[in-house]
Amino acid sequence: MSNINQVLREKEGKLPPNLSDRLKRMLQKFSVLEDYFHGMVQNFYMNNHKHIHKDPDDEINHLNDVNILHLLNLTIWRTLEKFNVELLKRTKIYNRDELTTIYGDWETYAKTITNIRLLVPNIQESDTCIAQLAKIPIFPSRRSQPRCFVRQHCRVYLKNGNDYGYGLLHRLLFFIMAKYARNCAVFSEKEDKYIMDHLCSMSYNECQYIALSDFALPDLLAESHALCGMLGHAQFLTNDWVKTIMMHQVTEGCLRDEGIKSHETVVDATEPGILSITNPVMGGICNRHFTAVGLATFSNVVRYIIETYF
Repeated sequence: MSNINQVLREKEGKLPPNLSDRLKRMLQKFSVLEDYFHGMVQNFYMNNHKHIHKDPDDEINHLNDVNILHLLNLTIWRTLEKFNVELLKRTKIYNRDELTTIYGDWETYAKTITNIRLLVPNIQESDTCIAQLAKIPIFPSRRSQPRCFVRQHCRVYLKNGNDYGYGLLHRLLFFIMAKYARNCAVFSEKEDKYIMDHLCSMSYNECQYIALSDFALPDLLAESHALCGMLGHAQFLTNDWVKTIMMHQVTEGCLRDEGIKSHETVVDATEPGILSITNPVMGGICNRHFTAVGLATFSNVVRYIIETYF
């Protein structure tokens, strides 16, 4: 909801009263959900601490969850980048043959990005590094960002992790958290920007491949939109891509991916070593991760419209 906070702060006097009121009501509802979420994470950890402590991996995972909550206090986030429409002109459009040359045939690609063993960073590495970032104090605003204290093994994967799929996006997420939630740079402000722009450029290429493959991985598409949109990459906000994500929204408001039959055996969360992107919520009606990144995409669209037309 950092998108909505920002446009209300910057454009409130220029917005029609009914639109401003709707956005404020949206933020109020989000605040209630945010408080509930924070309370549930804290309560779960406190109530299950003794049980969790028996398994070191579970202990690490839940400590990570608690620490990462500190990064999600949107009231202390820096101002997001304005959307840059010039990027639309500089974006290369590939055809299917070119994308197949880059990523391989679709079935191999889909299996690769959902294989936990191939994720660099893996899920626990990513969460642990981001949780360590949460322990860094927030740097005051200044002309240039100071360097964050980041452990060496985290720096290694940030420079040399996956250049595709969820591994790429986990790398990008760390840079975004450092930039906006802690106001610091991992390597330097200039180098961080170059890396983030490069990661979004590669992610855009993947989105093209997903779009040309009947949007068979909408969760990955939405996460790319959500993260790169926060950095002002307007080229992701194409009508077809956003409408495809919106088609997965159900009456309850959350998002559901029923899957495409020809790819059900590829993205199978029941197989050992296969990344689960189902995470059902509301009695199995919706997908937790898809809902989060999908709603973040929609808020990017709202910010783009208001920035551009008001």
